[in-house]
Amino acid sequence: MVSDAPIFDRDGVLIGIVGVTSDITQLKQAEAALRQAIFRITDSGIGIPEDYLPQLFESFQRASNVGAIQGTGLGLAIVKKAVDLHKGTIAVESEAGVGTTFTVTLPLKTSP
Repeated sequence: MVSDAPIFDRDGVLIGIVGVTSDITQLKQAEAALRQAIFRITDSGIGIPEDYLPQLFESFQRASNVGAIQGTGLGLAIVKKAVDLHKGTIAVESEAGVGTTFTVTLPLKTSP
């Protein structure tokens, strides 16, 4: 998913990953409070048409606005399967012509 972001970025190279910090205190506080890791991947690319969002995570599906951009329609299906196997969630916010944000939430392993 992160590797696809530049492909779908109008300007070529704009990926935003929100919530990454090297401050161990903030990480421990977040872990204690949330017990989950949250990753937000954002691009300012072609966006995803609203009518396509319901089938976004199905295998071999590609939005109508991808044009000549290469792909198989498997990437997000694989990501969704991996997230599901880890008992997490994936959500998408998108606007055609503006960009897309994926939010992946994964539970953190807790000590017994």
